[in-house]
Amino acid sequence: MPGICTGLAVSSPTILTGYLFNKGEITMITDIKPSTRVREIDLVYRNNIKPSDLPVILHSRDAYDLFLESWDMDRIELQEQFRVMLVDNKARCMGVATVSSGGINECLVDLRLVFGLALKGRAASIIVSHNHPSGASQPSTQDILLTERMVMAGRLIGLPVLDHLIVTKEGYTSFLDNNIVLKTARGKSPAKKQLPAYSLKPA
Repeated sequence: MPGICTGLAVSSPTILTGYLFNKGEITMITDIKPSTRVREIDLVYRNNIKPSDLPVILHSRDAYDLFLESWDMDRIELQEQFRVMLVDNKARCMGVATVSSGGINECLVDLRLVFGLALKGRAASIIVSHNHPSGASQPSTQDILLTERMVMAGRLIGLPVLDHLIVTKEGYTSFLDNNIVLKTARGKSPAKKQLPAYSLKPA
């Protein structure tokens, strides 16, 4: 499995006093002062796989295959889930994380969690995905509106949304391939007969 990104953890009241950098992990050092008590916040990043071993994402099919590997096949037709794939500046998949889980036909998504995870994981861009338990991969109006918001937010902070995939057991719909909201980096519509390469290419 690609790198694991863990977010903010809140524990016992303490005060922050510094940072510790060790073996690729970033951990906040805390101490307790009787006069001032605040919650401890830990920010940790762990990557147990060499960068050269990370899978390269060039087309929507590459992303779909990796997303599907991470999905619980016993739940993909039961419950909607929204996931984000972190991509580095060499077009490699750094990891896949579940942002939210919903019901049979809906799933609430907080963009602060999506981009917060990507920023803490040092991603250069992201690919997002959610499943349709019905087995139909066509996007709804809500799916399109959500993607528009994510694309706009990503542009503001310099963290592009490369694609949004709607996945099922039998296939997927790529917003980029079908020119839904997303376009390639140069602003041109992708070719109809050829899967468009994502805007990041391996060096």
